Amino acid sequence: MVGWVLAPLLSACVGYLLAAVRGFAKRGSQHDKAMEQGMRALLRQQLIDYHRDYVVSGHACPVCVKEQATSVYAAYHDLGGNGTGTKLYQEIMNTHVEEN
Repeated sequence: MVGWVLAPLLSACVGYLLAAVRGFAKRGSQHDKAMEQGMRALLRQQLIDYHRDYVVSGHACPVCVKEQATSVYAAYHDLGGNGTGTKLYQEIMNTHVEEN
């Protein structure tokens, strides 16, 4: 009789735990995706800012900014960004370098 009572209770507990783990994984996945999209947007905006400050304005671009743009673009690209960000990055790299 104890087995008849414990078996359904244990099954219910295991089912509940599995559902909770699946729900947590799904929420974590959505959170990760949102974080990735947000980070990609911030990195893209940084490339837009560099582009505006040095390409559009025609100002000379310091080497340190080109190095930062390379780091920003690498992270942006690794997160799946491409297209417009690639074009912006290429134009930043093609600007004239600030002379000391």
